[in-house]
Amino acid sequence: MSKDVPDNEVSELLQSGFRYAMSLVRDKAQAEDLVQEGWLSTIRARGPWNKPYLFSAIRSRFINQWKREQLIPLVSIDDINEPYDPVTEHEQAILENDFDCKELESALSQLRAVEREVLYLTVVEGYTAQEVSDIINAPRNTVLSLSHRARQKVRRHLQKTYAEVAL
Repeated sequence: MSKDVPDNEVSELLQSGFRYAMSLVRDKAQAEDLVQEGWLSTIRARGPWNKPYLFSAIRSRFINQWKREQLIPLVSIDDINEPYDPVTEHEQAILENDFDCKELESALSQLRAVEREVLYLTVVEGYTAQEVSDIINAPRNTVLSLSHRARQKVRRHLQKTYAEVAL
């Protein structure tokens, strides 16, 4: 650890990194791995210990992992024996008429990874479109479009769900 950075700031930075990683992968174990790898690379590079640098390291690892999966898709034995059917779970949640976080999670799962990432950075972390643009290396207008589309998709999904529940 650095003598310059208090432990509580490091803890807060790692928590932010974990939330960001969860927005990318939606799996606790994978998110923890991404944060650990990103943090180790930050320490090794002696880079600045701030959110943009850590988020960039996490995002790089996420992209590398995604590219590997595209080359060699890994399928779990459990997935082969029992196919996952998200529609059945979604319909069950509507029939039980419980929103909790299931519907929001379902709406977010409909988004592309880049849309979830932009939505997380703007809504949860509070970054401006320009700051998000710098983090993900995309033009500002692209970030604005992605954010708008993501919000529209989530809104449509939730409106559709509430309309079905009302029937």
